[in-house]
Amino acid sequence: MVAALAQCKTVTYNLSVDRVPASPDRYPVIAIRVSGDNYDWEEDRPFPGPTIRAKLGDTLEVTLHNKFETETTSLHFHGLHMKNNPWMDGVADVTQCPIAPMTTFTYTFNVTETGTFWYHAHSGHQYSAGFLGAVVIDYPTPEEDPVRQQFPYTYDQTIILQEWFHEDENSLHYNYRGPYNAFSRRRNWQGSENIFQPNYPWKAHSLLMNGRGDYNCAAINETKKCFNRNPCGSGEQCIRERQPLLRDCRTESYPLDEFKCGGKYARFRLINGAGNVPFKLWIDNHDLIIVARDGIETKPLTVQYIIIPVGQRIDFMVVCNKYQFPLKKYMIYATIAVGYLPEGADNPPILDFVAAHLTYPPGVGEVHTPAFLPAEDPTRTEGSDETFEYKLEPLVETMSPPADERIILLGGEVYSMLPGEPLEEWTINGITHTMPKFAILPHLYLAHASTINECLSNHGVGPMGNERRTNILHLEYGKTYEFILLGVSGQQHPWHLHGYYMDFIAAGRLNRSTDFESLGVDECGFDRPGSVKQSVIDSFPDYKEPAKVLSRGDIFTVPRYGYSIFRVKMDNQGPWLFHCHVGWHLGMGMAMIFSVEKNGSYPGIVEPTVDFPAYMSMALGRRGRDGSFPPINGTSEPLGSAAISSLRGSPILSAFFISSLVSILFAVQQYVK
Repeated sequence: MVAALAQCKTVTYNLSVDRVPASPDRYPVIAIRVSGDNYDWEEDRPFPGPTIRAKLGDTLEVTLHNKFETETTSLHFHGLHMKNNPWMDGVADVTQCPIAPMTTFTYTFNVTETGTFWYHAHSGHQYSAGFLGAVVIDYPTPEEDPVRQQFPYTYDQTIILQEWFHEDENSLHYNYRGPYNAFSRRRNWQGSENIFQPNYPWKAHSLLMNGRGDYNCAAINETKKCFNRNPCGSGEQCIRERQPLLRDCRTESYPLDEFKCGGKYARFRLINGAGNVPFKLWIDNHDLIIVARDGIETKPLTVQYIIIPVGQRIDFMVVCNKYQFPLKKYMIYATIAVGYLPEGADNPPILDFVAAHLTYPPGVGEVHTPAFLPAEDPTRTEGSDETFEYKLEPLVETMSPPADERIILLGGEVYSMLPGEPLEEWTINGITHTMPKFAILPHLYLAHASTINECLSNHGVGPMGNERRTNILHLEYGKTYEFILLGVSGQQHPWHLHGYYMDFIAAGRLNRSTDFESLGVDECGFDRPGSVKQSVIDSFPDYKEPAKVLSRGDIFTVPRYGYSIFRVKMDNQGPWLFHCHVGWHLGMGMAMIFSVEKNGSYPGIVEPTVDFPAYMSMALGRRGRDGSFPPINGTSEPLGSAAISSLRGSPILSAFFISSLVSILFAVQQYVK
């Protein structure tokens, strides 16, 4: 290993992002194109971007050219820890100021993890529009890779799954804020009890695999979206799908992508790049052997299908043993894992799916006919096992050491029907997170803010009692903390912690009827659960004792009305974002900052790159007379609007507003009762 690390090198990539007309699922839209050096992108598949590949110990230099005309952006390398280098974490308004339109910024960092990761925008909802790609970090030599040693594979392939909308991502965000469809008010599974049930915003039009999907253009005039005119669930209205504006919808389906199986094994790196939904994937007539989760090698687990939450990565092997003649192609299917949808929501049979082919060399032959189509296959119905990922044990059994302190985090939502207020906001411990008024790292070190707290925002109290401010948790460097994250809603939440792996020691569902305090009946007649009873918390294992690590990763699911318990040793200084990876929840405040400090600051971090101060000066405008940086904006809007403020400060009306206006005009024109 020492000799191999001595051969480490600097690996450079150039990425450019802009918006172009494209038809990823045959329906024409404006999407984000991610291009790179010597990277051939297809006209109707402008994303995902080129795979970034390096080896453990290398230095990565990724230069991002922001070619958006009016939008700022930033780039996050999801799952890479940026050890002692939070400058490169890429979170706009936390670790850096957003990258201004038509400017360039270079991310430079050492690679300290191996496995499958991904990069995506961390400014607004841009990654849902296509700003994403894969990152693969190899061991210095094949002999050091435990997966390759156990499963000598011939092919190494990546699959990125997404849901896809025909509206732009910012319109979706505003739709979610209101006035309609923030809620789905229904009775419970048995139909015996009214329950409060927020819903996901606007069902996706299609699903994508590596940027390619298949929307039925013939159904445009038949497709309509229905929603309620008030949050209590009455006054249904429907809007028909609008006709495409840019060009005609492509009438023919795209050819299916082909993935190869050859030799003894093929390795697949599966990434859920969706902004909203968990996926289920399977391959006809083939078992899948899970070998890694979030870059951590796991004990091999053979399954028929894989459930993958938003943001997670799962590596799996396929045994290539179907060489009998005549050779066949086998179907790869991916669909929404309906068992994870909000409790009380309509969980329909599998109707929407995306597909590809698994081929054996030389890649010819007829398609093997599946016994069932996805909508009909009774063997592929998974219930609601939201703890699937906790079965992915680390390859080496590990005990988590005792924690120094336990912290309870309560994730939930509040809602309001007052004019001018968002219908729904998400909270952690009663706080709806708003982004700092000054980007923490630049202002602390380059603008000489005296304390971290000087950078934070505070917007007072919302109508439902939730605080609207920067939600920051000050943690002591070197300590081990146990976190109990409780979900007080009927939705699952995929949580991601920047800068760290987490040791998961317990997870499960709680009894909604007996384990929660009641907030009583709301104005719509729905019973609202409150905090988890103290007796439930007292029943969890003692945090001062060692505990077996069930699984390890950087993203995890808290089940509906459930909990997850994890431990982290705080050994990486900096302000690290912790948030729900459902973009709509993050955009409405379901986030906080883990500020890992030593004596109230970050003395252990590296110096920023040489161009960082100059870039900050350019991004923020001229310095004030006192030498300090001006605010990013005058009011430091809440994340609900600041997260989409990639348009902030532009003198030009963005294309997103124009497309939104056109969408509204078409929608009004096509209202149906």
